Amino acid sequence: MSIYACSICFFGAPEDPMNIGLRAAVVCMLAILVLLFGFFIKFFASVSKRSNLAP
Repeated sequence: MSIYACSICFFGAPEDPMNIGLRAAVVCMLAILVLLFGFFIKFFASVSKRSNLAP
């Protein structure tokens, strides 16, 4: 039984369309994750700020 890894794991051709697509997908997923965490941080900072303003 042989195990196949993605082309990135074996340092395939950098200009290969599969590698380009895989890198683009990883960058998009990281961007979405950073955006999501940014919104969570902004939300909790806003809640903290509003709780300090309450009498």
